[in-house]
Amino acid sequence: MTNKIRVRVIWLVATLCYLPLFAYALDIESVLRDLGKGLLLLAVILSGLILFIIGFFKSLAALTKGVTSDFGTSPASENNAETSSLPASAAGNELPPVAAVTWAIAGRIFFLFLPVLVAWSVVSAFIAGAWHYVVFGLPVLAAGLYLWRTNRPNSAVGLAVSYALVGLVSAAIWEARQNNQPSSPRLYTSRISDLSLPDSVKPYTYVEHMPQFAGGDDALPHYVQQELRYPAEARANQAHGVVKVGYAVGTDGRVLAAQLMQGFDAGCDSAALQFVRNLTFSPGIQNNKPVVVAKTLTVEFSFASGTPEVRVLP
Repeated sequence: MTNKIRVRVIWLVATLCYLPLFAYALDIESVLRDLGKGLLLLAVILSGLILFIIGFFKSLAALTKGVTSDFGTSPASENNAETSSLPASAAGNELPPVAAVTWAIAGRIFFLFLPVLVAWSVVSAFIAGAWHYVVFGLPVLAAGLYLWRTNRPNSAVGLAVSYALVGLVSAAIWEARQNNQPSSPRLYTSRISDLSLPDSVKPYTYVEHMPQFAGGDDALPHYVQQELRYPAEARANQAHGVVKVGYAVGTDGRVLAAQLMQGFDAGCDSAALQFVRNLTFSPGIQNNKPVVVAKTLTVEFSFASGTPEVRVLP
């Protein structure tokens, strides 16, 4: 391996060592909950800090000697600017670039981060899906290869690292949005026809006169909001989500059976089921006869207003 290739490899590896730091800073995952990741983070912090300090002072020393940065230089001269900025040992041999994060490559990472982020924001506004970040990476890869082939490795590596940082930022934003969303509901395969009713009972889903809650259907949401209690444990854990209950209203207006169709928390699911079982209605009428009618009630347990709230969804 030639010294020139070794320089490129060390630059790339040392720069990538900072990615776990960005992941931790953006709270993509809790490193503190894993001792191994915590020790790895500590090692990266110490090594990265040492590299940064050495790189800063060596870059400063190179600048004071009149070595200009390769910003604004022609593509053909970038490689010469890199090798000429390396300090020489007493024996006249080039020292290994312990200061891998040099002024040139670090500058490109941060200067290229903004346009890459802006471009990513524009692309993500039109493309949605798990693959859109990969699609966005194709022109970035092409641009990076072009910069590398035209003897601008600093810009190529800077562009690649900027793309990785944009990915970390996007992942952090996505996870933050996921954490603010209601808990993922457990979807049940039960249907209204699956209600535990005698074989002789065939519930209707629509009749001439549907069962009505006392005071009218408009009174049911208010009654749910007033009487259905947010379970204490769910309230303490700020559990929030949607519960959907299927039930059958008998010929006497009482609920014959109720079954959970969608839920998210055991306490909230149980509270909604028990609440529905105690409801009473005027019976459904078909051909002037009371009949059994199947209905559903969808209830949301929410903290959207900052306080626990229960409401009926359409």
